[in-house]
Amino acid sequence: MRFKKICAAAIGAVICFVIAFVFLQTEKGLLSIEYNVRYSNEDYLQVYYANDIKEFTDEKSSGRHTILKDENFRVNDNLTNYILYRMDFGDIENDIQINDLVLKDSFFSVSLDKEDIISYGYIDKIVFEGKNINISAMGFDAQIVFDLSHKIALLNQKLENVNKLFKMLHWLSAVLGAVVFYLLYNKVKVLVLWFFDILKSTSLIAGLAFNDFKMKYAASYLGTIWAFIQPIVTVSIYILVFGYGFKSSPVSDVPFALWLTAGIVPWFFFQDAWIGATNSLFEYSYLVKKVVFKISALPIVKMLSAIFVHIFFTVLAIVLYKVFGYPIKITILQTIYYTFCILVLTLGLSYITSACVVFFRDISQVLMIILQFGMWLTPIMWSSDMFGAKVERVLMLNPMYYVVQGYRDAFYEGAWFWDKPKLSIYFWVITLIIMVMGIKVFKKLEKHFADVL
Repeated sequence: MRFKKICAAAIGAVICFVIAFVFLQTEKGLLSIEYNVRYSNEDYLQVYYANDIKEFTDEKSSGRHTILKDENFRVNDNLTNYILYRMDFGDIENDIQINDLVLKDSFFSVSLDKEDIISYGYIDKIVFEGKNINISAMGFDAQIVFDLSHKIALLNQKLENVNKLFKMLHWLSAVLGAVVFYLLYNKVKVLVLWFFDILKSTSLIAGLAFNDFKMKYAASYLGTIWAFIQPIVTVSIYILVFGYGFKSSPVSDVPFALWLTAGIVPWFFFQDAWIGATNSLFEYSYLVKKVVFKISALPIVKMLSAIFVHIFFTVLAIVLYKVFGYPIKITILQTIYYTFCILVLTLGLSYITSACVVFFRDISQVLMIILQFGMWLTPIMWSSDMFGAKVERVLMLNPMYYVVQGYRDAFYEGAWFWDKPKLSIYFWVITLIIMVMGIKVFKKLEKHFADVL
């Protein structure tokens, strides 16, 4: 027992260290300059960023903004690879106010002042008041050039100090993780024991899943062909309705029908697997009453039964992208990973609902309503960036957000799941919590199933 606890403590230390490392880290070079600008007369603001004054003519490292009279305009320019910043204030005389002029990185900000100005031209007067500057520009492309090297060095020094603190917190998190896992071993060992029990029954589960898939359509003339007709019809309807009917605008430079298909493939699998697994104890009630049968395997049987259609649906989506002329990227392989994510998440949820539905039959109807709401709360039919970053962060709390966006990354974005470490860790933490809760609920109610069914 002591050895197992020590092993659990080691696992906890590694997990907590990785989580702390991902969330508690800084990156040098992520610099931006921010300020509000206000003109007394309408004109333009041209900005340049470079490492040498001679490079200010490079149009690739510049930006132009139209500034309306007596209206505040917010400027936020990325300066990651530059140390010089030039402002051109236009061709006419203007009284200009620049407020909250700061240089920022991911953690800190510093104000720019007159010591950072290395040159200016056609400026009648400059008055510094903290983070604010009042300028009387004479026109003729009046300009100011800032040298940011001193402030960049100051920010980097602050980041180094933060990194030293974070390194201490990484190891502290590892120690705390080891202690927590050691003390809570009896609470989490249920997950480990469940895993080994299921591992012993893999051949039985695979056989039951394949038979379940065949028996679902055994009474129909076309048999299992019906399972594959549904995805074909579904995809065809979406293409006709959104591609040719409503002529929906492309999303992320991808036709809406293709964008929608990439998001709806994982949702259909999640939906079918959860519904099937929830009702699995009713469908296999004769096995539930057998003392020697591993009842916890039944939700897995229904989920694996649904995976056959999911595989076909995924292949169909790949073919569809190819037909529309979109290249198939190597990232498509990570659909295997995201399918596994759905399986684990659905299994944890199914253990809760399948155990409770035996005693409360209305849960099946409640589940259908939850799935209807869930489809619209998950960015499947609409893009998550429609409502801004704040709303998108709320949507990320939904674990299926991670999976749906992951499928889109796999199909056309070309991004890997490890490019989103924070979102990946959040998903697995939430999923494992749901899994532990599900197993405990299922085991607690399992002894009463045979009596109720």
